[in-house]
Amino acid sequence: MRGSAALAGIAIAATATFSCVASPREDLVAFYATILLSTGLLVGALILGREGFSRSSAPRVLFHLVLTGVCLRLAASLAPTSLSDDVFRYVWDGK
Repeated sequence: MRGSAALAGIAIAATATFSCVASPREDLVAFYATILLSTGLLVGALILGREGFSRSSAPRVLFHLVLTGVCLRLAASLAPTSLSDDVFRYVWDGK
């Protein structure tokens, strides 16, 4: 479980680093590299975590999955808005 938590932590750190350094619109290669790295690390975490999985540990595993998802969402929310930079126009069009 510790190995899978470490891999999930690395995925979170990679996402946070990318979101603070680059913009998906301007640096597509780094964006796709971050997605591939995070996906690989999370798949590795699932494979490492599978060996210690049982029905009694299901609530704990679910908690860790939700926690990892929330942390990844928070890390991505640090990124500046890059896909919609005319928010006021969208609000005006929606009226």
